[in-house]
Amino acid sequence: MRALAPIMMGVALLWNNSSAAYERAVSLAPHITELVYAINAQASLVATVDRSDYPPAALALPRVGDGISFSAEHILTMRPDVILAWQPSPALAALEKQLAHQAIPVHYLNPQSLEDIGHLAQQLGVLLNQEASATTFAQQWQQQLQTLKARYATSTPITLFIALHSKPFYSLNDPIVNDVLQTCGAKNWLPATSIKAPNINVEQLLNSPTDGLIYSHWDTELAQTHRLLSQAYGRDLPRFQVNEDHFYRAGPRLLLATHQLCQALDSSKKSLFSG
Repeated sequence: MRALAPIMMGVALLWNNSSAAYERAVSLAPHITELVYAINAQASLVATVDRSDYPPAALALPRVGDGISFSAEHILTMRPDVILAWQPSPALAALEKQLAHQAIPVHYLNPQSLEDIGHLAQQLGVLLNQEASATTFAQQWQQQLQTLKARYATSTPITLFIALHSKPFYSLNDPIVNDVLQTCGAKNWLPATSIKAPNINVEQLLNSPTDGLIYSHWDTELAQTHRLLSQAYGRDLPRFQVNEDHFYRAGPRLLLATHQLCQALDSSKKSLFSG
């Protein structure tokens, strides 16, 4: 496998020595499945996990797990020559031990920023023998990303709280989501030192106000929290709905989700700072 270190900095990938691209890949993460299709490498994809539901053609692929646990026996029946995974876990560590006997490598692809997604597409292009289409995708991705960053570079910064789950009340501290916020001229209400998904007490938001809420599902509990915060702040707290499959997956649709959030924030800021 050719070394791509100069263009893959910041993206987690375990390289294995090989002289040829892989022909039978199993994807263990929805965002990887989406990227495989985005670079026209789906002919090499033989199986995936339950939540890989996009594009619609991916629904026809055999399933080998739920994204958290996996069946090594089922995976081996797919006769893969490579496994594409998101990030290490105890389940994957156990799976790697079983696959090692068959000399089947596991590659971890875990982008930490929007820019990394273009690099990740190029990685997949090399792995799955679709370098030309992957390069085209990566170039278009980077061009659109730079245009978006330039447009909102001088935007007045605001702080946003991500309501990941309402009962219990969880938020999210994730590098790539934080990069989305930064691209739009915002920052996460959670400090950078926070754990990834902390349980939040509403009193914390009363003591340290946020400029807005990001959410994917509106329910009774979240509505009550929003009403309480709005009353305490003395203003209607802006809220911004995101599509969870677009916003929380590090795949091709994240750039669209970023563009939509940036537009919504820009419109809200004009009202927020008009006075």
